[in-house]
Amino acid sequence: MKKWMCSVCGYTLTAEEPPEICPVCGADKKLFELVEDTAEQPEEHSEPVSSDKQSEPSDFKQKIFGFSKKIIRQHHLHPISVHIPNGVVPVSFIFVFLSVISGGISALEKAAFLNLVFVLLAMPVVAFTGFVDWKEKYSGAMTKVFKIKMICAAVLTSSVFIAVIWRAVDEAAGSSWLYLVLNILILGSAGLAGFMGGKLVFKD
Repeated sequence: MKKWMCSVCGYTLTAEEPPEICPVCGADKKLFELVEDTAEQPEEHSEPVSSDKQSEPSDFKQKIFGFSKKIIRQHHLHPISVHIPNGVVPVSFIFVFLSVISGGISALEKAAFLNLVFVLLAMPVVAFTGFVDWKEKYSGAMTKVFKIKMICAAVLTSSVFIAVIWRAVDEAAGSSWLYLVLNILILGSAGLAGFMGGKLVFKD
């Protein structure tokens, strides 16, 4: 039997032939590599020496971007930052839900609004660190898993933006049923993105 490794996400399996698609990230069969010596198989998170170490870029912006990539990868800033929407969005949803069913308690809907503002401010960091991880760790592979994550991020960001602007313009919006539906969309997109991220991390 042979041991194969997905060159995108690092998933490994033992079989005569690699699967048609990676069960973790959805990469095509041709992206699987045969691991000749399993005792010396590279670790899941190993990566080649960054090009910014091999030769210093002359352009200042490239230096800054290269340094940013290094910090993001070394300190796992995407998994850290993505816990903000994944943790705060459910709390915001609960506040909106309680506000709606209670007839519009102002303290609850205001708490939901402030939580969503926090999520909106965090999304640029989440998106940028996620982009860097995708390009550096997963070689920018456009598989089903990454497409779903990108769609979820776009839906989440746009929905939170709409919710924040709507509530800022109309204070009564935070206790309406339509606002609750919008928050269900926000919760669902954050949950699905988190699920796909977990699938990549745990290879399950």
